[in-house]
Amino acid sequence: MQFRFLSCSIFSAIHGESRRSVGVVKREIGKRIINIGTISGIISIVLFFMQIPVPKMICSLSAAGLSNLTGPLSMLVIGISIAAMELKDLFTDVKLLKFALIKLLAVPVAAMLLVCQVIDNRLICEVFLVMMATPAASMCAMLSQQYGGDYELAAKGVALTTILSVVTMPIVSEIVFHIAV
Repeated sequence: MQFRFLSCSIFSAIHGESRRSVGVVKREIGKRIINIGTISGIISIVLFFMQIPVPKMICSLSAAGLSNLTGPLSMLVIGISIAAMELKDLFTDVKLLKFALIKLLAVPVAAMLLVCQVIDNRLICEVFLVMMATPAASMCAMLSQQYGGDYELAAKGVALTTILSVVTMPIVSEIVFHIAV
């Protein structure tokens, strides 16, 4: 988990900064990479590989308290995005609807039909289905705002896919597991 977090953090810092500063270096990339998230990730990797025991108080504080905030904070960001826009605008944008249907229906069904041919374990297939059929991450909107992209479009995409996923996830599940399994 920490390796994935570190690699995503480093890629996002380097790629985002290179996209913003074409021709002119506005900030040093090192300042973007070295932040509290990457430092804590490196520390946790060192503690894991060196088998250094961590006091129970720190383990329970970080594991139980901070990780339980991820879901509610993400819902808060999505809720703020949805509250700030007209729902009518979400469902009248044809390009956005096409994107949402491809992302929430076509891609998961196609990916699951391939995966179920290769993997026999139903639980692994179900977990993969959930990963593929989930809505767009709220991080898209946040990164779009941070790097000067079209924040409103990204927020609309997150909001629309979140709303539609309530309907599309069961549909994809029924389609896939009646055909593939």
